[in-house]
Amino acid sequence: MHTVFRSLVSWAGSLALLAGCATNSPMPPHTAPVAVASVPVVVAPIDYGAATAQHRQSLAQAGLLPTFENYWNTHVAKNWQQLFNMEHTKNLPSAEFYMAYHAKAWPVLAIEVVGVELQDQQATLTLQMRFQNPDKKGREHALYRKDQWTRTDDGRWLHVVTDPMLVGVHH
Repeated sequence: MHTVFRSLVSWAGSLALLAGCATNSPMPPHTAPVAVASVPVVVAPIDYGAATAQHRQSLAQAGLLPTFENYWNTHVAKNWQQLFNMEHTKNLPSAEFYMAYHAKAWPVLAIEVVGVELQDQQATLTLQMRFQNPDKKGREHALYRKDQWTRTDDGRWLHVVTDPMLVGVHH
């Protein structure tokens, strides 16, 4: 029983370290990823899944594709200041808090876009992501995430912060 509890605490702690991923769901153990033909992308490890042409086209038509790729490339590059400027929320904390929080983020190994929903000025992308546990080299964690975006009145897309550690903190 003690071993099971320690494993659960370790697992929960690992998820907490995935900064910016509080709204994510770990991949259920019974869910096997679908084999898909991937299209090489020159930038970050972004794959558009089985519906590659459809997802890319949807994002491009909405004008979100370059911003989406820039956002996740910036995250992979760990340029937290630039990433902070791409965020949107009513209660975003200070840049200093944001950067310190993200400095602990696990490295992103791969991103696969598995769903795109566009409505008016909002977009929700379902991403399957793989992260590297920096404390246990070679150990990866996979999860699904709902990545939310909003278009401003001037037509710019901003990433919507949903992490309660960021939107619930007032600095």
